[in-house]
Amino acid sequence: MYELPYPFFADDSSSSGSSGDSWISPSADGPEAKAAEQEEPSGSEAGDEPRLIPLPGASRRPSHRPRWWEEARARRWLLGGVLGLLLLILLLTVLIPLLRNAALVASGAGSGTVTPQSAAFRASDQSLLLTASADRLYAFSSKGVLSAVQAHDGRLLWRYTLPVAASQFLPSQPLVANGVVYVSGSCFAAAPGVTPSASRACIPGSGIGTIVAAVRASDGHLLWQRVEEGRFFATTLLGGKLYLVHALTSASLVEALEAQTGRVLWQRRLFGSLSGVLMGDQVVVALPLGTQKQSGTQLLALRPDDGQPLWSQVLPGSLRPVLEEQGRVYLATDAQGASASLPETLLSTLESRSGTQRWQRIIPGQLISLLLSRDGSRLYALTALEKTVPGNTYGSDVTLLLALDDRNGQLLWQRPVNQALSLAILVREQDGLFYLALERQDQPQAQLMALSVSNGQPLWQQQYFGEELVGAQPRDATLYVAVSGNAVLAFDLTNGELRWRTRFSDHLSDIALTSANRLQLYVSTASGQLAALDSSSGRLRWSLSLAQ
Repeated sequence: MYELPYPFFADDSSSSGSSGDSWISPSADGPEAKAAEQEEPSGSEAGDEPRLIPLPGASRRPSHRPRWWEEARARRWLLGGVLGLLLLILLLTVLIPLLRNAALVASGAGSGTVTPQSAAFRASDQSLLLTASADRLYAFSSKGVLSAVQAHDGRLLWRYTLPVAASQFLPSQPLVANGVVYVSGSCFAAAPGVTPSASRACIPGSGIGTIVAAVRASDGHLLWQRVEEGRFFATTLLGGKLYLVHALTSASLVEALEAQTGRVLWQRRLFGSLSGVLMGDQVVVALPLGTQKQSGTQLLALRPDDGQPLWSQVLPGSLRPVLEEQGRVYLATDAQGASASLPETLLSTLESRSGTQRWQRIIPGQLISLLLSRDGSRLYALTALEKTVPGNTYGSDVTLLLALDDRNGQLLWQRPVNQALSLAILVREQDGLFYLALERQDQPQAQLMALSVSNGQPLWQQQYFGEELVGAQPRDATLYVAVSGNAVLAFDLTNGELRWRTRFSDHLSDIALTSANRLQLYVSTASGQLAALDSSSGRLRWSLSLAQ
């Protein structure tokens, strides 16, 4: 081994021995360099000849180039550095945002980093509510825009915009029947991020707070459109009729429209505010009576054909109708007017055709959700029981699932399903199992679980801390869940194992499945993006921006 010596060249333009351009050894401490340093004569002696250090045979002697060439090369390096810096700035400011926007989702079983939304992004919220019908998706935005999209390839078919004050519009889920798409919504005076308090005109200058429209599904042509006073309490489509229930300032209005034309078939004005309404074999309306100290509820059943009263009942307590199934109406204690959570709930059931009472039962906690089994033999109640309620033996806030015999209201079994008060996103009975998708009320936490319908025994459960539930839908042997952490997750319904996870760069607003294409599921985002995912892998099939 040896160190490669480099020759020192004297400046030919002077005989004074002053140094000129030189090549410097990378290792200045080597023995050859020290020896040369010792033998080097003083530069003040005139006439000294430049000494050349012999090069090893394997090395090449660098060629001597003129000074102007070196200066030109330095200028080229400087110019190249400036151009490289400009290119880097261009990449950071232009290309990276474009690539980030193009990459809508990232698939994989692992989790990724989610960047919180900025205030400016939230202000431009354009959430989409989805309804799937055959091979089409209908997306209704918070800007009042209804879009029809081909489900299998994401092609935009048509778009219709309602003439509403877009920044204050609260849309409803689209209803689709007989080749017509029905949309409705209310306008509010509150600014974004503030709880709406007073209704305002959907159409400027009209003084009217709600709007409903019927649009032809084939081409987006407007069939009819109505503006109404107050806000919608309920909108239901049954048997070719569109039933609207309006909550007015000091009264309520129930009306039936001919679905194809919008022509009013009948109207009935009711005095007082509504506590609830059910649309089924009959239109059942609940009107609160009396005061909080001595409250009562008037139940009024209207005939769907002409709005004529069928029966009326006055029951003690503040009740609201919560379910109508298989010719039965189920009512529960109304907690909306209470100042605190209810320690117990009174369940009552009536025959829907006659109003005859079947049974009453008091169950612990405040009712969250009520479900009748597929065979009609059992009633499942999900309730929230606070720690401070007398008789709570669980030692904490708890969410309970109860099974009741529907013949007499007898309790069959009771199970705690969450050690906290919960909101119910999914309550479903399927294939002998009971599936729950719950969200804690006090903090972001999603819980998914399956239980046996025979005794309520938990079979599996999954918890996701820091996540809120956007939606959950089961199909076949898979449960699809959208969470606030910008992700869609797919779980095996038999054992709860995670099959895949797909993360988005945006907050999710809805999730939908279609019967026509079981290989895909669809999600929408807060910024107006619509995307289709492969149902077996979670990979992106297509995406479309519907933002305005």
